[in-house]
Amino acid sequence: MEPKKICKKILLALVLVSCLAGCIWIVFEQVRKYIEKVTFVATSYTEDLKHTLDLVFCTAEGFKDGPSLEGYKVSRDEYMQRAMPNNVELLPKYFSGPFEYTPINLDNIKILNITTRYNGLCRVFQMKNEMSPKSYYIFRMPKYEKYLLTITAPNEYIFQMEQQWPNTIRDTIEINSDSVIEFEKHTYNILSKSESPCNNNENMTNFIHCFRDELWQHFQKYRCLSHMFQDLVLPLHQSKSRICLDGEEDEMEHQYKIYASLAMKFSKGNFSGSRCMIPCTLDFYKPYISRSKQTEKTDLDLNEIYVSSAGSMSERTKEMYLYDATAIVASVGGGIGIFLGFSCYGWLSKVIAFFQ
Repeated sequence: MEPKKICKKILLALVLVSCLAGCIWIVFEQVRKYIEKVTFVATSYTEDLKHTLDLVFCTAEGFKDGPSLEGYKVSRDEYMQRAMPNNVELLPKYFSGPFEYTPINLDNIKILNITTRYNGLCRVFQMKNEMSPKSYYIFRMPKYEKYLLTITAPNEYIFQMEQQWPNTIRDTIEINSDSVIEFEKHTYNILSKSESPCNNNENMTNFIHCFRDELWQHFQKYRCLSHMFQDLVLPLHQSKSRICLDGEEDEMEHQYKIYASLAMKFSKGNFSGSRCMIPCTLDFYKPYISRSKQTEKTDLDLNEIYVSSAGSMSERTKEMYLYDATAIVASVGGGIGIFLGFSCYGWLSKVIAFFQ
């Protein structure tokens, strides 16, 4: 055989082996990513002019005699004596521009006082369709008191007690001076997985309602209700229980352990044994101190905090599988076609021609 033909065959064999190796490699990688359910995230931005959320102000020091208190073991009166006072107030106006203040109706804003294990007394301002970009709500607090601000979706404050948040922790900032605080809204649409399931047909409002109702199902067997859960169980059930008194610490402790266990399970994505399931779409608010605020206030013993949305655009992040069934067929087929020249049309044409 001529050396030229031998070299040609060797070259063709090397090309074939290289193409086979390339095909095997790319098909293996694509199938691996499909089997392992590799994901990616896509980010988009949408206009969001009104926000319904909770502003949660907690005392930074928590308690007079330590950083935490086993409040579930003491009566409400003792808890209130040992907790640092919460003196945050919302002014009946918001700042909308230089020398422009617009009155607001405080009756439209629900204010709650809740008790927590680590942050003492927290005051929750429930803003329903209230927070607009660059419309600053004004809060006042004593100058020498430090506070922690957490911004959550409506009614998520119920997880503030043990700081066991579903899915992920919430951002908190410390306030100890006149400040302008702005926040950004981030919406995450996550995939339901075996290790972290979620419900595409659920929302956070229903999830929290379910959580409260499940707590009540556990609590109603006790003779009384711990003061720490007075605002957590559904209002429908509040009239059915009296608040625990001195001498009923065991009842309060058992209830708290039930709450802590359930909240911790949910924070780890474990919903076994529960009929509640976290939604796949979650809203998070990230507050930050925009700048120090110079005000013309007359009372120098008070700090003024201006709070508003940072802008009209909200970030939306959607988690998706890199390969679904359609994508893996197209990707594998494309790899085989590139490296081996395979196409369904070409091979079917040859089969038809063979039988003609």
